[in-house]
Amino acid sequence: MRLFSFRDGSQVKLGVLSSAAGLSFFALEDVAPWAPSNIPALLSVPKAMEKISAALATAPESLKRSCDGLHYAPLIPQPGKLICMGLNYADHAAEGGHARPDFPSFFLRANSSLLGHGEALVRPRQSHQLDYEAELAVIIGQTVRHLSPDQALDCIAGYSLFNDGSIRDYQRKTSQWTIGKNFDATGPFGPWLVSADELPPGAAGLRIQSRLNGQVMQDANTSDLLFDVREALVLIAACMTLEPGDVIITGTPAGVGYARKPPVFMKAGDVCEIEVEGIGVLSNPVVDDVKSGQAQAKSGQAQAKPGQAQAKPDKKTSLTSTGPANAPQKDPKEAALDLERDAVRASFQSDPQTVVAVIRAWLHEDAKKVAEPKEDAKPKEGAKPR
Repeated sequence: MRLFSFRDGSQVKLGVLSSAAGLSFFALEDVAPWAPSNIPALLSVPKAMEKISAALATAPESLKRSCDGLHYAPLIPQPGKLICMGLNYADHAAEGGHARPDFPSFFLRANSSLLGHGEALVRPRQSHQLDYEAELAVIIGQTVRHLSPDQALDCIAGYSLFNDGSIRDYQRKTSQWTIGKNFDATGPFGPWLVSADELPPGAAGLRIQSRLNGQVMQDANTSDLLFDVREALVLIAACMTLEPGDVIITGTPAGVGYARKPPVFMKAGDVCEIEVEGIGVLSNPVVDDVKSGQAQAKSGQAQAKPGQAQAKPDKKTSLTSTGPANAPQKDPKEAALDLERDAVRASFQSDPQTVVAVIRAWLHEDAKKVAEPKEDAKPKEGAKPR
């Protein structure tokens, strides 16, 4: 079974491919109306996958939808926990100058960093060192704690793909990697969950690749993991409870961009693909982050259809006017005073102490001027006082 999340207007819904070819799908709301609309809640339903399989077996062909134009969301947009492993392939640890670890590195991913298959992976304004990392994702299907090696794999609902997009200079600002791993829209996740029964136990022996603009950058096998899926689950469950919909990201092999000579980082216009044998391909275009002002301008321009004339300002209404077009115009001096009053009022609301001090200084200066006689008011020499 291949289960995925897709966007339908402002909603995120669940779908399941009708076949591994990925040409059509069933919306879960059509074939299993009882099913929750997100994967963590669905996996919490006893025997949910078996129930969905039974529903698909009797689903009429008329309920099939085309995958053309399908807008994927992150597989699990809001996982309870998304736990990432670092330096879990010996060759990747070596290319980064690290010795083989005795214990895996762990860090967490924030939900705001996730995006779906086909969505834009964003190179941030703060850095151009956006790197790719092909990784196998493990999706938990049961609530478990203190797992033994022989039972660890039983808690897995399925597997997926993850691109652990990393901002390398931020990752290396401290010994903690978290900040460099959590920029918005840098973690593609999907396209779907492949149920555990369709893959070898622990997803072992599967080829894993990343490709940048069609060029193979990483090429390895999940059998090369230092801490395989079984071991990882035992280690993590010794520390915390794992729940349905939690995600374990298992690490990346050698070939990442920063270790190349010269380094290779993703840039706007690139397309990055992650593939794991038996699961599929996760593909994302790369775009540059834009300033909010530019984004708003582009958004406003996008609302007009190509070739459509822009509306001209109404000649009767000034761009700065706040009242009706036929309102009487104020005297320029009065208008200037209004502006000064508005400025003082705004300043007082934001910093009243400074404004009070300024007013006191003004009053003091005015008092000095009143106390000092003006030159033309002084009596002329020889003149009699009145």
